[in-house]
Amino acid sequence: IKKNQGRVEACTQAALKLNPDMKGRIGIGWVVQEGRVSDVRLVSNTTNDSELGTCMVRAVKGFRFDASLTATITEFPWVVSGK
Repeated sequence: IKKNQGRVEACTQAALKLNPDMKGRIGIGWVVQEGRVSDVRLVSNTTNDSELGTCMVRAVKGFRFDASLTATITEFPWVVSGK
């Protein structure tokens, strides 16, 4: 996940530029089969910023993992904290 973190960070930074005081947690769930991501979904969003949630779902869809990995991530949390 760390290798792909830059995609999510870009979403977060763009949202914080528009609302520097934004705080909250966004949880994303997805399935990895043979390294490919599918079934990405927004599980929770306490930031009240739906565009940020949508951006992060798109970002996770672009994640790539080692071809040997198969897993189900029910919810991976990202904490957003502005000022």
